[in-house]
Amino acid sequence: MMRGLLVSIGALSCFVATLPITIQSASAQSNEYHWVNVCNRGDVDLNYVVLRTRWNLGQGDRAQLSGWHTIRKGQCDDVNTSVYQGIAIGFTHTLWEGGVGNPVYVPEEAEPANGNKRAPSILCVPQSGSINRKGSLSSVLSATSPPCASGTYPLRMSFYSKPGEYAPVPKFIIKPRYSAPLARWPEELQTIVPAARTPQKQQTLETVQPDISKKLREGHAKMRRTFYTDLCKDSLLATYFQMNQAKAETGCTCLAAKLVAEESDATLQALERNINTRRFQLLGDSKPPGPEDFSVVLDQTFGREKMSRYIVQCLVEEK
Repeated sequence: MMRGLLVSIGALSCFVATLPITIQSASAQSNEYHWVNVCNRGDVDLNYVVLRTRWNLGQGDRAQLSGWHTIRKGQCDDVNTSVYQGIAIGFTHTLWEGGVGNPVYVPEEAEPANGNKRAPSILCVPQSGSINRKGSLSSVLSATSPPCASGTYPLRMSFYSKPGEYAPVPKFIIKPRYSAPLARWPEELQTIVPAARTPQKQQTLETVQPDISKKLREGHAKMRRTFYTDLCKDSLLATYFQMNQAKAETGCTCLAAKLVAEESDATLQALERNINTRRFQLLGDSKPPGPEDFSVVLDQTFGREKMSRYIVQCLVEEK
């Protein structure tokens, strides 16, 4: 029998109020099949997408992106399979005012999905339907990382769990609430009330719904800042900030904010195309990404002189 220890914790999300989560571990049961149990103790069904990962001696890092799955109210689900060694998982659930929300849960005994290669903070997925993408970890991430292709939307992932073979079976108890104050997911599908037809002047999103248009722009800018910050933290730029007595997290956040604030949308789109191109060059099935990835693309896109100016400004602001 499994003996449990329940620990209440709060879920973290930029859109969600405090949501209770609990993790329970079995102390007397081995986990040779790498089970990861998630239990729904809330008042609404949980939908989820899961990125399962493993390392294979002959093939290297492998992955499977799977969804959409459902954990019914009051039920538990093993979100892993026997051949995979770890999972990153993201959730949605129905909201009382209509649509679905994308809550983020970060249990204390799980690693947050914060941009490392096995636990991406954001994955691009379709809003519904079946998802089953397998291959090398690099190829799966290349196809599902922001900026999102048409028909897919950025899903914020919750946490990463890597159960040990001889460790207890992790059991994450989550309590989603039908009335949770979550923003609708995906944001691009928020309801827009059409204006009356006026043949004299074409109505636009800005003239009909200025508040919604502003929120969409702000949401896109925030997503870009998060995306650039995560790339920076995995590049040589993080080491450079640390060598100059600055925190990598602070320096990368500052650099990402300057890029989004001072560069045009067209220029940032060019940067993102260059990022994806270089990822395909560096993230082949047999070659891991080099730490110079993001810094090289920045120099190629903006020029070394401009990038040096941005970096120096962030170092000055940090000190």
